[in-house]
Amino acid sequence: MAGPYDFLANAPHGFDDWAQSREGERLRDVAGLRAILHDYGRTPQGGFQRDSFIPYHWLVTPEGRLIQRYRPDQVAPHAYQSNPTTLGIAYGAPVGSELTPQARATMAWLRQNMPQGMQYETHGQAYDRTRGTPQQASVAGRGSDEARWHAVFSKTMLLQYWQRYRLLSSAIADLP
Repeated sequence: MAGPYDFLANAPHGFDDWAQSREGERLRDVAGLRAILHDYGRTPQGGFQRDSFIPYHWLVTPEGRLIQRYRPDQVAPHAYQSNPTTLGIAYGAPVGSELTPQARATMAWLRQNMPQGMQYETHGQAYDRTRGTPQQASVAGRGSDEARWHAVFSKTMLLQYWQRYRLLSSAIADLP
């Protein structure tokens, strides 16, 4: 039976599934989860490797590669007490970085293929919404510069970027 996240293997710039099952792990229902958008904070020299610390469900590299560290039915340690009810999506670059064209295409593709009704917010927005509650999304707060690229998850921006990417891809394919 096909699941709602089977599309990940078709990411436009490649997909690495590094998620591991853990013995005795309790899995969660993925219906109704929110997505919290993050910046990784840096790009490791030599790129991301299997043993890189990646506390998110998905990380998009500057080259546009999609890395899955946790399956959606697993809890990832990305947003403090909000972890059980959220998915973590990160850009593998310094905080406040703009997306590369390849990363933007992958993020737009990811947004286009996510389940209908998914809600998206930056880590700072999640913290502001949950501060002082049992679901607080950070120990000490987050800056507003994290995941400045979050507009790619709005429908209008998504359509613009996806259309530009498709036009560029077809133009490159037509080159001699």
